[in-house]
Amino acid sequence: MPKVVQGYKELAKRKIIHSAYSVFYKKGYHASTMDDIALELGVSKGSLYSYFKSKEEILQCTVNQTIKDTFNRAFEDDNSLEPLEDLYNHLIKFDKTLHLNFEITALSSHDKQIQRIARDEYKKKLDIMTDFLKKLQNKGEIRDDIESATMARILIAIYSDVAEQLILGFNKMDIHENWKDSLATVLDKNIHDD
Repeated sequence: MPKVVQGYKELAKRKIIHSAYSVFYKKGYHASTMDDIALELGVSKGSLYSYFKSKEEILQCTVNQTIKDTFNRAFEDDNSLEPLEDLYNHLIKFDKTLHLNFEITALSSHDKQIQRIARDEYKKKLDIMTDFLKKLQNKGEIRDDIESATMARILIAIYSDVAEQLILGFNKMDIHENWKDSLATVLDKNIHDD
């Protein structure tokens, strides 16, 4: 019986996170309230508090779920560079919600709790990307004259640039070509071999 209850709790949390993400997308994080999330989900605000202590905790879980859905899943296969294309495809799939990442970054400048959440998110992404690149370097698949952590920071910066271009409405075909060219420049060992 406890497994059913635990499964139910996890399902309920996922529904809350999904509803919160929708509310954050529509209203922005700062303007969103627990009442808004409860209304979106069709439950009482008190029900939310039985799963989460605050809107910040929901945000943290939302951010963590995003990392799981994007970075963890994209980099499960560490045998090729395909996960980087999967990462790009994820950006395209969710291009209407990308502004939330930038809003969280902006809020971090004056909210220490959100700053901690955003910093933790960045560290997790950096660790996942660094581990992935290190494995490819060890296999001789990509250049190894740059530390994997440095390369990971460059790729995360490119990822952020692509997100910004999508938000600003640049041509998606051009963005994709720029993504591929940037990856080749950073990763291709043949370009950099003497």
